[in-house]
Amino acid sequence: MPADRQAIIAQFRTMTAANLALLAGSPAVRGAAELTGGPYEARGGMPAPGSDTNLPGPRRRRPVSRGRPAPAAVTANTAREAEADQARRERRRFMEEWQAQHGDVVMLSRDDDAFASLYAAVESGEAVEYEHENVLAGSQNTFGIEIEFEGADLAAVSRALAEEGLSARSAGVGGYHGRRFSGKWTVERDSSVTSSNRGGEVVSPVLKDCRETWEQLEKVCEIIRRCGGQVTSKCGNHVHICADPLDARSFRWSRLMRIWAGFEDVFYRMASGGESRGVYRGGTFAKPLAMIVPSTFFADRETDQTEIRRYLRSRYYGLNFQNANPGDAKNTVEFRLFNGSLEPKQIQANVKLAMGAVHAADICRRSTETTRERNELIPRAPMPFGHTARSGEDPEDHGEVKKLLDILFVRSQDKAAALWLYASSKWQR
Repeated sequence: MPADRQAIIAQFRTMTAANLALLAGSPAVRGAAELTGGPYEARGGMPAPGSDTNLPGPRRRRPVSRGRPAPAAVTANTAREAEADQARRERRRFMEEWQAQHGDVVMLSRDDDAFASLYAAVESGEAVEYEHENVLAGSQNTFGIEIEFEGADLAAVSRALAEEGLSARSAGVGGYHGRRFSGKWTVERDSSVTSSNRGGEVVSPVLKDCRETWEQLEKVCEIIRRCGGQVTSKCGNHVHICADPLDARSFRWSRLMRIWAGFEDVFYRMASGGESRGVYRGGTFAKPLAMIVPSTFFADRETDQTEIRRYLRSRYYGLNFQNANPGDAKNTVEFRLFNGSLEPKQIQANVKLAMGAVHAADICRRSTETTRERNELIPRAPMPFGHTARSGEDPEDHGEVKKLLDILFVRSQDKAAALWLYASSKWQR
């Protein structure tokens, strides 16, 4: 047997066309040949019939999972991924240019006077207005809203929405997470708030930042109230943010975890503001998570939604990753922590906060000069729910909320909306 293993492999790959035809009879083997440049590596290094199987030295095998797509499918998937990545880059570039043009240079974390002035202006809530245009600071990302309520007759809510053209007339009242109609709001039962066909939730279609979205939200809240709907401690406001900005690089998922867990106490204080007047509804369906994820998430490391779900195996956390599946039609991160509200201004502020967190995880890179200062404010240790109330720290220090607002937003009006939630609430225990 020849001693030169490389010569054997070379000879192996230059077999006659007749032998190749004989060996490549199955489509799977032909596909493996096209993918690897040789007909056997993808099949675990199987030797040719009649060949010497005692080749010297260990065989190097290409690891391949079962059910590998055919070459045409691989090419198509690669092309789609490249196209999606390019679209993400273009949306990110648009947002960065928009924020550079419309953002201000005020950093609350290093300007105590600016923070004091903004805090005083929002404390009464009068300085925060409901907006209709450019609400999300240049974001082209999509989102969705779930509005829970008690008291209102669901059939009446459904009819009123249909009369306004907001829901499909044939939809009626659906079951929990039932059938959806494209571009339409739906009325659903929810066992946590529904009793005798009263109380439930209204679920939005996929929304984007435009006047029509914010006018619809106003009308939906008005209809629920008109039909007798009210918010109680059982009710929540869930905000779904498309996770597409996080898909391209796994460091972005890590940044999102650091932003959330590093400011979890601040987020829950904000979730209890506005109409709730500082009383949190409880964490049964939106549990804190900062102390569940390991400390390794705070290091400069790559992670992804799959690893995160190994620690957060339920959707009942303040931040839900169960629907974060890149490539799926529904690929969202759900912010479940917010108290229920029928006040459009409060729901809009919740959307700003959630969207700001996802975009900050995307663009606040240490390597980019324009975002380096914001990146350096991202914590490297958790600030779990209840930390401030239990620690004995000065509750009026406000140092952490200053940092969070600087990380999430570049415009004072967005910082004001989130600060209003904070100022109208208190630290939770």
